[in-house]
Amino acid sequence: MSIVHMNTKIIQINDRHFTLIYLNESNDLNSLKNELDIVSVRYFPKPDETAKDCKQLFKESTPEILNAVKNVVENNQNFFQNFEIGMKFIANRSHYRDKALIDYTFYLDTKLKTRRN
Repeated sequence: MSIVHMNTKIIQINDRHFTLIYLNESNDLNSLKNELDIVSVRYFPKPDETAKDCKQLFKESTPEILNAVKNVVENNQNFFQNFEIGMKFIANRSHYRDKALIDYTFYLDTKLKTRRN
């Protein structure tokens, strides 16, 4: 059985709160099903914000978000040394409920160094 440990960190930029979600422990790295879940940033939009608004907000906030990611990686180097982490967002996902956007998540480019293709 694979055991993983996720942590979160709140990133506040102006009046917005982003949640940095990152894995920092696993007893079996090769069992990870989705390497994109190693580091992601989630935003819970205000009721009037659209996915387009969120994408623009992420674009404007990228330097501050990536700085927070770099700090987390440096502080958890024993774990993150197992990964190649590209400091760019490569995927996004939005979740809706009854046509209302309830969260917006960006994923960083992460790959397990020992993963065989």
